[in-house]
Amino acid sequence: LRKRLGIDLVDAERIAELNAGTPFDYRRQCLVMVPTFLSDPADRETDYPSELGVLLAEVFRRTGGRGMALFTSYEMLRRATGVLRDELLGDGIRILAQGLSGSRENITELFKRDLRSVLMGTHSFWEGVDLVGETLSCLVVARLPFAVYTDPIHQARCEQIEAEGGDAFLSYSVPGAVIRFRQGFGRLIRHRTDRGIVIVTDRRIITKRYGDWFRRSLPAATQAFHDREEFLETIESFLEEAQG
Repeated sequence: LRKRLGIDLVDAERIAELNAGTPFDYRRQCLVMVPTFLSDPADRETDYPSELGVLLAEVFRRTGGRGMALFTSYEMLRRATGVLRDELLGDGIRILAQGLSGSRENITELFKRDLRSVLMGTHSFWEGVDLVGETLSCLVVARLPFAVYTDPIHQARCEQIEAEGGDAFLSYSVPGAVIRFRQGFGRLIRHRTDRGIVIVTDRRIITKRYGDWFRRSLPAATQAFHDREEFLETIESFLEEAQG
């Protein structure tokens, strides 16, 4: 941010910075989980959207709905939603998918009114959506939100950084994705009484070196789960404690 705004060119004694902190107790209110038993979403030899759809069904059965999944592409959303619908058939959980179930505003209102529903959203749901209380108890981040390299502005900025001898991925792509990631994370805890789970299903947050940037950006510790049953049992235990 300093570099983008030119603040790095100002003398240090002329700058005053303040970190105002947060009113939320994230360590108590939030559990951040990473199921590393899922495939790498960037691996084209696996069917990650189908794997994700099956896992979402297992998770949302335990939460009784009250969940939202954030995607970085409509194609992945569509494929995962198809699997999720098949898996949850007969469970009485409504699936509201952006582009498939109505407009952004319409499915958001339906989601707020129906606790036994889940919302599948892409780009516009990563920010500006306020879901307080029981409406949202489980937030799933399906993939780390890196910008598409073919975007003209993104591509031009990366080329400029590379021309100046910098590393475009580490100095531009990763910081931008981290900011977007934090915006998505912020959809869950909106009040001091809120409690819930954030599930980052992109294992790269654990397996890649740059994943540390994402983990350190969060106000709660990230827990990796290599065993599916342990992962699901931890969700059940947290929800029981929250309700108790």
